[in-house]
Amino acid sequence: MPTPQQTPAPVCSQPSAICGRVTTTAGQPLAGVYVEAYQISVDRKYGTCTDASGSYLIQVEAYPTYRVKFVVEGTAGTRCKSASIRSPAGSITRWWQDTIDASTVTFVSVSTAGAGGIDMVIPPIVTITGRVTDKVTGVAIPGVSIALWPQRTGISSSTPYSGASTDASGAYIVAGFAGEQRPLFIRGGTSGSQNWTTVQDLSGAVCSKDAPTLLVPPAGLSNFNVALPPLFAVSGRITDRITGAAVSGTILVTPYDANSFLPAPTD
Repeated sequence: MPTPQQTPAPVCSQPSAICGRVTTTAGQPLAGVYVEAYQISVDRKYGTCTDASGSYLIQVEAYPTYRVKFVVEGTAGTRCKSASIRSPAGSITRWWQDTIDASTVTFVSVSTAGAGGIDMVIPPIVTITGRVTDKVTGVAIPGVSIALWPQRTGISSSTPYSGASTDASGAYIVAGFAGEQRPLFIRGGTSGSQNWTTVQDLSGAVCSKDAPTLLVPPAGLSNFNVALPPLFAVSGRITDRITGAAVSGTILVTPYDANSFLPAPTD
């Protein structure tokens, strides 16, 4: 696991607190943005909403480090009332001083004096839309997960910026920050064990450090369609080589490219 950078920040007006301000790229305050401080070692979360001036203050315990995220809720959001900004396609998240790769994630260092100046600028939020179909038959595939991730590696222990599932017609809509370059991952079809794969590279480069990224245009992106290869199943029976008795448990099945392992329980 990578060692996080720890960045001290100016103190807050209250001890053991994290505070800052959320604004647009033009410097205008944003009210109703949900801010969450997450302490990893004890798995504890603290949250609040920004006020009319875009300011927030979260009272926390004096653990060494926190990771702070900022969530713009969609129109159905309920955590923050009177929000001056809403995502057009579900909630979208931004981490404080985030980067593409997990190895350079920055954590907030909190002392008993608190940590201030944990500010965030929220870029314009646009949408990415498209349709997912079967590559061979052209038939729409419902229930496919599409998500923008904050990084190219370690996604199994991370959470996406934003995401959605395709509807009955195979259509999807995902929110993105205009001008940012992020990997757009897909998890295909009705198989829950399918690993995340970038939509730009469906040849098997699963969770690769070199996975391609998508530059989100200022006006968003429409008709970003994906044709998924047909899913297939591998079946069989596991027995003891000497006794011939059936063996129960879990095996790992790897495709020919050996980039991922899919767990498969035996009965």
